[in-house]
Amino acid sequence: MDKSNKVVPLVFLGVMVIVLTVVITLTVSNNGGTEVSPQEEQVAQQEQVTQQQDQTTMNLTQEQRRIFEDITKSYICNCGNCEDMVLYECDCSTPQGAQELHEFIVHYLNEGKSQAEIDDLLHQNYDMKANPNY
Repeated sequence: MDKSNKVVPLVFLGVMVIVLTVVITLTVSNNGGTEVSPQEEQVAQQEQVTQQQDQTTMNLTQEQRRIFEDITKSYICNCGNCEDMVLYECDCSTPQGAQELHEFIVHYLNEGKSQAEIDDLLHQNYDMKANPNY
């Protein structure tokens, strides 16, 4: 085997070592080098949902926010990918998912619709599933 045939595999091996080093470094730096417990992950997800809801409902009155919370706690996310997550707790962006439904509800609250009217509109426009625990 001549020198040129030995160089290509060595270069390839060197590139692979660099790529693996970068991947490992990024993985460790992304989670701080520590494992995140399921409880910590759940708390972080709930904080993200709360922030999303705050942005969605920021222009609502206190009474409208109460209605928003009541409506979203009474249904399951409609996207089919959230494992029957309560609409209030979900923030998925899939079609007919939580973000779309939250915006739908806020839109009609801003139009002055009542809770019963919004419930009717949700059933007319989406195949909503009731939250069995609410």
